[in-house]
Order: sequence, then structure tokens, then C-alpha cells
Amino acid sequence: MAYVALPSEDEIAVVDATTGDVLEHRFFPAPNRIALSVDGSRLFVALLEVTGIAVWDLNADTTSILTIGQDGERDTSTGSITFFLGLPR
Repeated sequence: MAYVALPSEDEIAVVDATTGDVLEHRFFPAPNRIALSVDGSRLFVALLEVTGIAVWDLNADTTSILTIGQDGERDTSTGSITFFLGLPR
């Protein structure tokens, strides 16, 4: 599999790396950069519009969003975790 960020389409395309066929389109608000975990179980997606990182658990097919802020505190209204300079505090 290959994962392609399409920010102008607000999605990630899942592509069969052998055939080039697009297998799935998954909504993400303005995906910018993506990274696959070492074990291939999660896709990390930097989001421009929400200033956060989405974590797509590829095995469970679930997505969570971690917001990025300056205070390094947990946002209890959304249940998200806030990061300071990209590092957990």
C-alpha cells in the first residue's frame, strides 16, 4: 500500500503500490505531511486547518486527532491531547 496526501481534496488516497489502483479515499481536513509508523500499523497525518495531527490506526480502522497548542495542556472539551513544539509534555 501507498498513502498519498491530497490537501486540495481534503483526503488521503490509499493506492495499491503494485497496480497503481486507488483503493480508498479517506477524509482528512487539509492533510499536509504523512508518516507511517515503523510497524505499519498507524499513519500519522499533519493537518493544516485544525493545527493538529491525525492518527489513523490502520488495523482498527479508527482515527483520532491530537491538537497542537502552545500551553502543552490537555484539551478536556474535545478529549484531545495538546503538544508543545511537537513533543508530548
